[in-house]
Amino acid sequence: MKIALVGCMGAGKSTIGPLLAERLGLPLCSTDNIIIERHMKSLAEIHREYGANGFFRIEHELLLEVSKEREQLLSPGGGVILDLSNREILKNEYFVVYLKADANVLFDRIKGELGSRPLLLVDQPAVKLKEILDYREKFYNEVAHYIVETKGKSKAVIVDEIYEYLLEHGLLVRCHP
Repeated sequence: MKIALVGCMGAGKSTIGPLLAERLGLPLCSTDNIIIERHMKSLAEIHREYGANGFFRIEHELLLEVSKEREQLLSPGGGVILDLSNREILKNEYFVVYLKADANVLFDRIKGELGSRPLLLVDQPAVKLKEILDYREKFYNEVAHYIVETKGKSKAVIVDEIYEYLLEHGLLVRCHP
């Protein structure tokens, strides 16, 4: 089984991804972590060196590579859905779960780590995050096979909700605790 978690920064991909991967017995594939390891630089440094378009090109090439794997839980960067071909790969190769939250919730979750969020290194990061989410929302909805509203839910509840959905819809059998 191939599952992808999508959502804006702060949606919970990096938090829910490892927990859900463990629950499902799937290897976790974090594109951001692979890019950091391969380039031996932080995401902010990569954005500065290559620009946003350069980063998205790197991410696209990596998505093409990792999508060939038979089983995985993919946790891509929040902007992966901006590219049409990435959206096609996600929709056709993965069961896509959109971790949804409003901009205020997202900002509350990431306000302590703005230095590691290159797109938010601006005068009004909360406003910028809302603009980013407003623009990307249609793409997250386009690729999603299932949408989970994360506001006010614990990590365990979100993982359980996704797991139960997969079970109820015959996408996995109950073989993992």
